[in-house]
Amino acid sequence: MNRKVFYLIACLVSACVLGACSFASQQLSDKRMEEQLLKPGALDSPVATNFDEYHFKFLDRYRIVHTWPVTSACKYAGRGTMYRMGETSYGEVNWVRDIIEDGAATKQRDADPAWNFDRFVRSMKVQRPVYDTVNGVRGIVRYEENEEGLQPICFEAWVGSSHSLVMRLHKRDIATWKSQWSSYNPSGVWTEKFIGVNHWQVLENSDENLRTSGTGGWFRSYLIPVGDTGYTLALQLGATQQSLENPQAHAAFQAMFKHLIESVRIEPLTPAIEEDMAQLKSKAFEITRQNCLRMKSPPGYCKKYLAP
Repeated sequence: MNRKVFYLIACLVSACVLGACSFASQQLSDKRMEEQLLKPGALDSPVATNFDEYHFKFLDRYRIVHTWPVTSACKYAGRGTMYRMGETSYGEVNWVRDIIEDGAATKQRDADPAWNFDRFVRSMKVQRPVYDTVNGVRGIVRYEENEEGLQPICFEAWVGSSHSLVMRLHKRDIATWKSQWSSYNPSGVWTEKFIGVNHWQVLENSDENLRTSGTGGWFRSYLIPVGDTGYTLALQLGATQQSLENPQAHAAFQAMFKHLIESVRIEPLTPAIEEDMAQLKSKAFEITRQNCLRMKSPPGYCKKYLAP
């Protein structure tokens, strides 16, 4: 696909965003566009996708910023600010509610009390019943322990090319991560990489060691601690031998992953950063308030935005 065609697609998608398309239909549109790009011969050069940007305060000590493809939203509680980025690309800058600790739990400040952010950060093992039919009667025969925590905060997969991306924010130290990943991936090689001011621990596999089938198979895995908080960010790119059948798409995904790594910023809070975050929050609040004002029957969440 040449640049003019790609530019036309980007313009058409941008026009849809600026019109009356819903967020869900926009995601489907983006997904269809990317699947088209993954067809053999579709890419003449490694072209990255469009990206949303996420900004949040962490434990009242840091600001974390990162990007993620627009085809799937990360699972933070927050609001978009409808900033546009780039002449031939698009994406939203998202204000994310502060991530804080409350006792032994990790939460988002002022989020809905029912919002369980802990499931992304910590281990949450529960006993789930297993059912079976015994003597013609169906019932519980035993309980099994299931891990329902440590979920990815961001995830995307492309089945057609067998690529996947994941980002995790866990309360887990680097040594534990490295031990776990090494047991899952004994053929991977650990190195250290400095990208900008970030010092990453990296586990990589050669193309010869990619999985033969399935979607993904982490062959690029990056770890970075969030200061001395005991939390870590982890980003992984997955591929299989099937992914190598389209080398142009494979190169494009590696370029995309490189962008994600380079986008990560972990910055100690300063008065200037606090002011930036306050302005972003104010803009997100006002956009949501205006959206609520346009509704004939505003839903319950609008109440706090419409209060005098």
